[in-house]
Amino acid sequence: MAAAVPGTIDFFSITDPLAGHVALMHLVVNAGLVVLFALNAWLRSVLVPDSILPLVLSIVGIAGLVVSGWLGGELVYVHRIGVWTGGSMARREIRRGKRAA
Repeated sequence: MAAAVPGTIDFFSITDPLAGHVALMHLVVNAGLVVLFALNAWLRSVLVPDSILPLVLSIVGIAGLVVSGWLGGELVYVHRIGVWTGGSMARREIRRGKRAA
C-alpha cells in the first residue's frame, strides 16, 4: 500500500505505450489483490475455522503477488520506470576509486 502513491505518480508520467500497458496490468492486478485479500480476511472472520475457501483464496492471492511482482520488475528493470538515470555522489566516488562514507 505504501508504494501506491509513488506508483500512481509514475503511472501518470509514462509516455511509452508498451510500458503503459504493463503498468496498467500491474495496477489492475494489485487492485484486484487488495479486494481479494480484503474478502479473504472477511471470510476468515465469518466462516468456520476449517473452511477451505480462505486457504484457496490465499493461494490465489500469492500467485497474484508473483504476477504483480513480475510486472513491477518489468517496469523497473526493462522499461526503467521510476528509475533515476543520474549518477549518485556515492557512485561517482566509487568510480574514482574512493570509498563512499
